[in-house]
Amino acid sequence: MFGSTVRPCARRAVRGCVIAALCAVLCAGCTAEQEGPAGASSTAPTQTRSARQQGGVMNEEEIRETVRRALEEAGDSHLGPLTRKTSSMLQEVSVPLPKTWRFFRFDTVPHPQASFQVAVEVSTGKVVYLTGRPEAFGQVLRASKATLPTTREAVAVARAYLDVTRRMNRYLRVVDGVEDLTWRPEPTDEEKKARERAEPRLRSLLKPPAAVAKGDAYVVTLFVRNGTDIEQRTVSIDAGASVTDTRQVVLRGLPLA
Repeated sequence: MFGSTVRPCARRAVRGCVIAALCAVLCAGCTAEQEGPAGASSTAPTQTRSARQQGGVMNEEEIRETVRRALEEAGDSHLGPLTRKTSSMLQEVSVPLPKTWRFFRFDTVPHPQASFQVAVEVSTGKVVYLTGRPEAFGQVLRASKATLPTTREAVAVARAYLDVTRRMNRYLRVVDGVEDLTWRPEPTDEEKKARERAEPRLRSLLKPPAAVAKGDAYVVTLFVRNGTDIEQRTVSIDAGASVTDTRQVVLRGLPLA
């Protein structure tokens, strides 16, 4: 009564049902792929569909075309030509967020001050322009649904925030100590005196970034070289993934190279 024997006609019926079910699943998958994901950005070009089929991997040509279309549709038509291979070098930037978002820097030649950075949501082709727009980083952080379980992750995200949202026409770098500063190789006498006055204070002041938990937020303190100034930056990241940033200049006009 409970044996596993199946009569030939019964086997043919079961096989027919299985094949029909598989066909239905495959057809549904094709329809979903043609329609695109719900809420997909209108900037997502055709090329990104093939990238999604390969697990979200986009090649350089697809990245450049995705960013070009998005910038032009957003009204930044002057930036579109800068995405071409002949106009810029493309570099992926490591940011400690879920891999559903990738970050790219376009280093333009021969005018590096026109360089810019963007974030791309691989599944939709949505592009967020980041250079000089700190509020845009919070938009990406919220969309990525990132969690920051430790102060270490908070520090990494704060570093990335300062890097990818900075304006490209001015030198900016997080510094952990005096050793990260490059002084002018042939200073004047006045510049030598300025360095001698500044170094003792810098040695006691500069330290690696540190984060503390305050309620449902992390507060990260970093020191930054901004041009020839040294700033203390305080980056707050709350549970809603909002990012705020305050700055205080601690030393101005140092003889840095």
